Amino acid sequence: MGNQICFQIIFFCALNLLLLPSALGSTRSPGFLGLNHNAGGIWRESNYGRGVIIGVLSGGVTPGHPSFADDWIPPPPRKWRGRCDLPAPYTCNNKLIGARVFGSGTALDTEGDGTHTSSLAAGNFVKGANVFGNAYGIAAGIAPRAHIASYKVCGDCSESDILAGVDAAIHDGVDIILMPLGSAPSIVFYDSVTAIATFRAAERGILVSMPASNRGPSRGTVRNGAPWVLTVGASTIDRRILVTAVLGNSGRLNGESNHQPKNFPSKALPLVFPGLHSDHLAYNPERYCESFANTTLLQGKIVVCAESRENGGDAITMGQNVKDAGAAAMILFNDEEMEGGGRDYTIMSRNHVLPAMALSNADGQRIIAYLNSATSRPKTARLYFRGTVIGDRTAPTVASYSGRGSNQQSRGILKPDIIGPGQNILGAWHESVENKSNTDSNFNIQSGTSFASAHLAGAAALLKSIHPKWSPAAIKSALMTTADQRNHANKPIQDGGYQLNNAGPFAMGSGHVNIQKAADPGLIYDTHPADYLPYLCGLSYTDDEVRQIVNRTVNCSVIGSIRESDLNYPSLNLHVFDEPVTFNRTVTNVGLDNEVYTAEFSSTFPTVDIAVEPRILKCKKKNQKLTYRVTVTPHANATSGILEGSLTWTSSHHSVRSPVAVFHNY
Repeated sequence: MGNQICFQIIFFCALNLLLLPSALGSTRSPGFLGLNHNAGGIWRESNYGRGVIIGVLSGGVTPGHPSFADDWIPPPPRKWRGRCDLPAPYTCNNKLIGARVFGSGTALDTEGDGTHTSSLAAGNFVKGANVFGNAYGIAAGIAPRAHIASYKVCGDCSESDILAGVDAAIHDGVDIILMPLGSAPSIVFYDSVTAIATFRAAERGILVSMPASNRGPSRGTVRNGAPWVLTVGASTIDRRILVTAVLGNSGRLNGESNHQPKNFPSKALPLVFPGLHSDHLAYNPERYCESFANTTLLQGKIVVCAESRENGGDAITMGQNVKDAGAAAMILFNDEEMEGGGRDYTIMSRNHVLPAMALSNADGQRIIAYLNSATSRPKTARLYFRGTVIGDRTAPTVASYSGRGSNQQSRGILKPDIIGPGQNILGAWHESVENKSNTDSNFNIQSGTSFASAHLAGAAALLKSIHPKWSPAAIKSALMTTADQRNHANKPIQDGGYQLNNAGPFAMGSGHVNIQKAADPGLIYDTHPADYLPYLCGLSYTDDEVRQIVNRTVNCSVIGSIRESDLNYPSLNLHVFDEPVTFNRTVTNVGLDNEVYTAEFSSTFPTVDIAVEPRILKCKKKNQKLTYRVTVTPHANATSGILEGSLTWTSSHHSVRSPVAVFHNY
C-alpha cells in the first residue's frame, strides 16, 4: 500500500510539472470535453482511467510512438491474460500491454487509423504534439492511465479475423472494446459478424464503442445498430486551423488547412474555377481538378476545385495537379448533394502540397455566385493563413458525414446513441506526414465517426474506473442521459449537413457527451444480457437465427418476445398507428437516498397525445428500481409523420433526459 501511495504522489507531482492548462487545451479534444488535470474533476476522480483495459480492434498499432510510452503507468491488473506478438525489436509495456494480429502480416499499423484511435482513447501525455506546427501542445487520450491492448483484425477485415479478435479480447480480460468497424445499414443481426461478436462481449460485461458510419447526412445511414453496442456519431470541436479568403467583392470566407505557409503573399490573385459551368450531377474532370484543357489559364492563379465522395480524387492528388499546372494556390469546396437541397457545412482540415484551403459547400456556392456575377472587374481573392484558433462557440456541431437514423437494423431502437469529437482530431500517426526521419512523435489530423467512437471508449473507461461494478448498459445509459443538447454559445446543437438547422435525435442521438455529468447520472436504464433474448425473438427472427447471434439453443415460444421499443433502452423510439400504445421503462437509482424526480416532455407533439405515468418517481434508497409507462394516443385523422422531442426526469440534484421519436403511421 505504501508503494502504491508513493507511486500516485509521484504521478500527480510529475503531471503538475508537465501540464499547463493552456498547453493541454491546445491539442483540444480532452480540454473541449472539460478534462483538465489542474482543475481536478473526473480525471482526478477516475485516476485517469487507471487499471482499465481498452481493447482496440482495428488496423494495428505503432509501439514506438510516445503516446504508448508507459511513464507513470502501473502494471496491468492480474486478470490480464493477453500476449505480445510484436516483431523485434518492439516490445509491449505497461501502457501497450498486448498486441496480436489475425490474418497475415504483423501487429504493426501500416495505415494509421489503429494508432490514431488507440491514442485518442487512452494515449499517454506527449509534449510538443503538432501537425506542421499547428495544434501545438500536449496530446493525451481521454483515459491516459488506462491500458491498451491492440488486436489487428483489419489486414483485410475478414469476418473470421474480426470474430477471432473479439473472442481473444474477451479471453484476455479487456474491460472496454473500441471497434471502429461497420456493417451495411440494412443487414440483419444474425448475418452481421460485428453484431454477433459484440453480443459475446456484452454477455461478458464488456462495453463496445463503435462508429455510426461516415455515410451521412442522408436518413437511414447509421451503422452498428445493435442495442448492446454504443453507437457514436461525430461532432466538431472548437479548434480551427484557419484560412480566410477575401473575395474581390469583399466577401469573407473562413476555411481550414493544415498547410499554413508563413510567407504567402496577401495581395489579390486572379481566381478561377475550371469547372465553373459544369454540373455536379454530370462528371467533369476539370470540376474535380483531375485534368485541365488549358493549364496556361491557371498559372499564378488561385484555382477552385470541387471535391466529392462520388467523383474526383483526394486532396493531395488534386493539389498536385493544380501545382503542376503552375497555380499559386487552391480552394476546395465540398460538392456533395444533400437531401432536400441542404448544404454541407463541415470543413476538413487536411495536409496539402501547395497553399490551399477547404471550404463548406455553402461557401463554395458563394464563390460560384461571385464568379458568375456580372461585373467588369477581374475576379480575385486574397488568402490569409491564420494558424490555430481556439474558441469556435458553434461547437459542437454534428458533422455532415456522420451516419443518421433511423436505425435500419432495428427500427424500434434509436441510433446513433450519442455524438463526440470526431472532426479534425489530432492523434498519433504511424509515420511522419512531414517526411521527418528523426522522430517517432508523429501526429496527424483525421476526421470520422471512428475517432468519435475512440473518445467515447475513453469516456467509458473513466466511468468504469469510478464505477467498476456497472454493467455496459449502465455505463451507456449514464453517458446518454447526461449528454448535452446545447453548444458552447448555449444555443441548440446544429446539424452540419442540413442548413445548420437544430440537430435532432436521428443526427445526434441523446446529444454530445458530457463525461463529468455522466459520472453521477442519478438514474440509469440497466439491461442485462438475458433481456436481449425476448427482444431478438420480437424481431421475428427464427429460433435458429437467434441462436446464430447468442451462440446457444433458443426457443422463442418459451422465452417469449417483446416489442423493440419495450427494451429498457435510454432513448424512446416509438411506433404507433391508430390506437393508443403503452411502452414501459425501468430506472435504477444510482443517486441519492430520498430523491424525488418529476417527469416533463420537452414539447407538445402535434398529432399525438403523449403521457407518462406516474409523473413523480420517489427513490427511497440507492439501487432501488422504479417503473414508469409512456402512453401515446394518436389524434383522429391526423397526418402521418415523425415527431421528435424528449422526456426528462428532474430532481434537485440530477437531470435524466431521454430523446423521444414517435413514428406515427410511418
